[in-house]
Amino acid sequence: MPCTYEVEEDTGIICLMLTGTVSLEDRLAMHDKIHLDSRVHRGDLVRILSDQRDMKNQPTADDIDAMVQHASELSSEASTAVRVAAIVTRPVQFGMGRMAEVRFEDVADMKVFYDADEARAWLLRKRPDGNEP
Repeated sequence: MPCTYEVEEDTGIICLMLTGTVSLEDRLAMHDKIHLDSRVHRGDLVRILSDQRDMKNQPTADDIDAMVQHASELSSEASTAVRVAAIVTRPVQFGMGRMAEVRFEDVADMKVFYDADEARAWLLRKRPDGNEP
């Protein structure tokens, strides 16, 4: 399977693993599966760690727009804030991730990283006032 995930019990982080060739349909199906998962805390900040280091292909700009639309529909149902940290290894992945950050800004707080530890720390951070963003 090109998309798998686990929910960490202690942090609630959804660890999404993308491997091989990942289609738009694979991504949308995974969004739906996560949305329906009872282990995902509703009403809280949903944190997703998207590990794309072993992914062979990149989404197109149209794919990103379709993912934004789909995520927008799901988030309107759940009314839950979402933070996504994407981990990548190649400059082209980083560039597409930066484009996704901008396109997802109304749906999720998203940031792309080369370093997994930095990505995890960003997911778990709080605002200076101690509250969740």
